[in-house]
Amino acid sequence: MKRVLVVLGAATMLAIFVGASICQRILVINCEYAFADFKTDWRVLDFDLKAGIQIKNPNEVDVIIDKISMDFYINETNVAAGTPTFGDTIPPDATDTIYIPMTISYADVLGELVDAIKGDSAAYKLVGTIYFETRVDEHKYPITITQGAI
Repeated sequence: MKRVLVVLGAATMLAIFVGASICQRILVINCEYAFADFKTDWRVLDFDLKAGIQIKNPNEVDVIIDKISMDFYINETNVAAGTPTFGDTIPPDATDTIYIPMTISYADVLGELVDAIKGDSAAYKLVGTIYFETRVDEHKYPITITQGAI
């Protein structure tokens, strides 16, 4: 009888621990986003742009960035779209930067480049959906990041 009570007690404690862990994983809220920086590699007909996205994880659990389905705008013109994948893990209450790679043709952004040179600035916007993975399931949230006047 005593052995049965010990086994039942251990099973109950395990169920409570697993249940609490699952509930904690389900309660993942959206992170905070901002542009960190931009890296460019210029070529003759196009250029590679890596948009650095700073992500702050306000959750009490790790979030794993699976992918971002996004559109990227320069001065209101959609210049890139795609769904890059990552796999980066951001610990609780931490901030990390990921880089979204894009190849952009000069022909697609000629007007924006001229406007940027004339005004000595440009406006950037990233709109899409970010997908986080946890041990239990996948979460997706809308994401909009702007820099400059859009």
